[in-house]
Amino acid sequence: ETLCEIFFGIFALAWIPTRHAILPWIYLQIWNVMDPELNLAPYDPASGAYMGEGTQRGFLIALGIFQLLLLMWLKDLVMGIYNALTGKEEKED
Repeated sequence: ETLCEIFFGIFALAWIPTRHAILPWIYLQIWNVMDPELNLAPYDPASGAYMGEGTQRGFLIALGIFQLLLLMWLKDLVMGIYNALTGKEEKED
């Protein structure tokens, strides 16, 4: 049981920064590349630049939906941490 709690703690400490800090940073980087004033990623398949405006929007939509899913899982993770710290166990249905 102690080993399980240790691994759960490691998992929780790794989950929050990697899913809720790094992913939004990646989202922001893709958003910034879409800025027409910067013009960092022109669509030019001949030179290997395939990140056009539609591709960028597709990535932003997919990552936004994924972040919503991750936020739902974060709620469950925080509830699990709270239950572990207070000694409460979830009731199985």
